[in-house]
Parts: sequence; C-alpha cells; structure tokens
Amino acid sequence: MTTQTATSAQINYLRKLIDGKEWPAAPAWQDRKVSLGVEITSGLLTKKTASLAIETLKDLPWAPKTTDTGTPAEEGYYVLDNKVYRVRTSKAGRRYALVLTATPASNGSRRYSWEYTKGVVYRLTERLTVEEAAKRGHLDGVCIICCKALTDPESVERGIGPVCASRL
Repeated sequence: MTTQTATSAQINYLRKLIDGKEWPAAPAWQDRKVSLGVEITSGLLTKKTASLAIETLKDLPWAPKTTDTGTPAEEGYYVLDNKVYRVRTSKAGRRYALVLTATPASNGSRRYSWEYTKGVVYRLTERLTVEEAAKRGHLDGVCIICCKALTDPESVERGIGPVCASRL
C-alpha cells in the first residue's frame, strides 16, 4: 500500500491555517505546529495527515490580525524595508497603501508603477523625504512620485520634479 503525498491545495490551505489560527500554548500543540511545518517543507506530508490536521485546525479560533490593529498612516509617501509606499484614501474613506514596483522594460530600462499592497498601511511610520526621493530618482532618471522620466535638466540634477517635490 502506497501513501499519497498531500495535494498542493491541501498544503496551501494548511499553511493558511497554521499561520492564521490561534494555537493553544500547550507544548503538545506547539510541537505539532513545528512538526507540521517540517512535514510540509520536507514533502513528507500525506493526504491523510493533511486532512486530519485541516479538520483539527478549522476548529481553532482565528488569531487577531496584527496588521489591522492601530491607526492607518496618513496620506503621503513612506519608506519601509527599503521600499517606497504611497498612502491614499478610498472613496469609502479607508486608507490603503501602494508599493512602488519596477519591472523590466523591453529597452533594458525599468518601468515603475504603484501596486496595491494589503495591510501595510498600518505599519508605515517613516515619511519619505525629498532627499531620499531624489537619491532614488538619480538611479534611473525617473521621478519615483509620478513614475515619469526626468527630462528637464534641473529635475535630472535634483532627481525629482518640482511639482512632485512639493508633494513631499
């Protein structure tokens, strides 16, 4: 009789449960949490074990979301973990964060855009300075606020356009 390894759907759901559920502090529970992680990463988790673990974990309460506590950052530009974020307010009045991302362009340069990132708005505290924006703008000749190429000689020298510098 051969044992079947857990499916990718089981593993993904199990990872979500492991990370999101509030585990009891009892040593037996903590040991099981560690052993499940080892079984998943080593590829030794069977379908049967995954099913049993999922059924058990479904009964545990969800842990409070750490990103949803506190106050969201005010509108503006921020730096966190060496990434630039922009905080906006939705039409419903909720603040959310966008991260500046660079993707390779066909001509060998990089294209910049702002992409939504879940939950980060609650962790942003360090505002982006004009100096930091300029330093990043000098790297690719692109204004990191509006994502446009810097063409004016003064803007190229500053690393940021005058309108965008006033936004900071």
